[in-house]
Amino acid sequence: MLHQYLSFFLLVVTAVWADVYYAKAEPFKKHLIKSNVSGKVVFANEAIEGMIAGKEPIILIDSDIDKKEYKRLKTQIKLLENSVLNYKEVYEKRFNYYESIKSMKSKSKSNKDSAYYSHAGAKQSLNSAMIELDNSKQALFTLGQQIDDKIITFNGWYVYDLHVKEGEYVTLGTSLVTVADMSKIKLTLFLSAYDASHVDKMQLLVNDKPSDLKMRQVWRMSDSEHLSSYEAILILPSKEQLSQLVKIELKEKP
Repeated sequence: MLHQYLSFFLLVVTAVWADVYYAKAEPFKKHLIKSNVSGKVVFANEAIEGMIAGKEPIILIDSDIDKKEYKRLKTQIKLLENSVLNYKEVYEKRFNYYESIKSMKSKSKSNKDSAYYSHAGAKQSLNSAMIELDNSKQALFTLGQQIDDKIITFNGWYVYDLHVKEGEYVTLGTSLVTVADMSKIKLTLFLSAYDASHVDKMQLLVNDKPSDLKMRQVWRMSDSEHLSSYEAILILPSKEQLSQLVKIELKEKP
């Protein structure tokens, strides 16, 4: 009988001394990735769902036509760069010639007009070539980004769901994949009213080990699904496995 009383006493003391909670380890944030491009899905690694992605692409969108156009633009840019140099050389010669005769009395007005229009035309050709070169470079840059956007990689990220399959056609805004950053882990707890109001003054233990971590948020109003509890968020470094139960203990400080 004495043993039973002692056991009951210890149970009561323990209940007063500390509250224990269990929470499932979840990523701090999930991200739904949508397509920035259009094209046919030529590869989708469905086996990566529920795993941490590596450096290899998890989704590839057809970019064969883009790559051919990229190559053509690079060739065009080289030709335009040479054209700009040639136009610049012609313009400078004609400009210098016009500058040298425009004040000469020995040169007729028609000679001066001809030299003026010649250098003005050369300048216009130079400007047109420079504009075309700038436009081609911008098109090359945009196309390069488009090609990169067709290679979907998330090295070190947890892959929840692939929303596309090989052979499907995607457009701008199509959902591709849901991923989560594994650098942090979020625990959602439902504290008692007492713990919620005293949490900043209590000792926190994570899996029976004292921790200096603080609750990120505590809602003082009762949670709608847990009417007698108060929702709290605790953020941990990424050491816990996803979906693993983590033991959280709140103790009165001595």
